Amino acid sequence: MPNFNFDKEDVFSTIQQDGLCKIDNFLNEQEIHSLKGELLSTFNTMETGEELNFPEQKELSYPFGKICRVPGVYLNNFPNIIASFNHPELHELTDRYFNKPHHKLFQVFFSHEYLTPDQTNGATRNSVLHVDPYHAFKFMIYLTDCDEESGAFRYIKGSHIDGQKTREGHSVESLLGDKYRLNENPYLSEKYSEDQVVYASGKAGSLLIFTTDIIHGGGIIQKEGLERIGIICHNR
Repeated sequence: MPNFNFDKEDVFSTIQQDGLCKIDNFLNEQEIHSLKGELLSTFNTMETGEELNFPEQKELSYPFGKICRVPGVYLNNFPNIIASFNHPELHELTDRYFNKPHHKLFQVFFSHEYLTPDQTNGATRNSVLHVDPYHAFKFMIYLTDCDEESGAFRYIKGSHIDGQKTREGHSVESLLGDKYRLNENPYLSEKYSEDQVVYASGKAGSLLIFTTDIIHGGGIIQKEGLERIGIICHNR
């Protein structure tokens, strides 16, 4: 069972202040092995560059590795994912964050990145610094060791306050158009820049809990031969 030996008050206070909290050793070695094996059983059916909308729709849209999206209705096909995220302790944090009706385990993405931008003609999609256009609270588990060079999640501490103002001040449609990206939103780009990015480095088994009002971006593999396997649970 995942390690819930942490103070939920401290976790929530850190999220309120910074927008993100990292918990080390959330999964033990056996849990990491079981969860990784479950994901690899899907990755092994895919080619490099494929994105799978589970259970069967595939497209070539993820050039730096493989990614799978699992809508909540299909999560029972992944018992180790359920075992990792479907717990009262995480539900309690989610309930407190939203403080209104919401959808737990709305969808899960898991990805395997192993190509650098140079190998993919610069394609980095989710690595572009942005805020999400919809209100979301997410859990991310690293299944490989991650640092700046091997695809650690990156973010700007404390930017969620202005990110929330941006989300609430625009329609989802207008944000999806371009305003969700830091470099295309004048309000955010006047206050924040790439120089303020922090990398959420962590060992395999680490858990990140964050609001996607924070300015953030997916990790980038910076050296050939490195890889990142991670899984993100969306609550909306």
